[in-house]
Amino acid sequence: MTTGTLDGVGLRDLVRDREVSAVELATAAVERVESLNGSLNAVSVPLFEFGLAAAAKPALAQGPFTGVPLLLKDAGACYAGLPLFLGSGLLRSLGWTAAVDTVLGARLRECGFVVVGKTNMPEFGV
Repeated sequence: MTTGTLDGVGLRDLVRDREVSAVELATAAVERVESLNGSLNAVSVPLFEFGLAAAAKPALAQGPFTGVPLLLKDAGACYAGLPLFLGSGLLRSLGWTAAVDTVLGARLRECGFVVVGKTNMPEFGV
């Protein structure tokens, strides 16, 4: 079964029905990013280890999208302690991180999403 053609609801159903685990979905998402990102350059901040560790936690949030892998835009939805570069080379060179979860970040976490990376954006969204 290929998960690459399913949307978030379809992936959620696979986890809910125990056809795949959250770790298997996260692993498949990481492999897909690794295979395509060289040509697409869409993921600027890989968070593969973070996502795989989150998916493996027994305390993964049980929400409407438990175990579904997700890429965040590098602005808006932030998780405390994760890189926050806003597309800026300066912030990247400083190793800038989010101080707190944003409301959107907290809600995505509560929904059970597993973040495996952050996507590119223009510097500071300009």
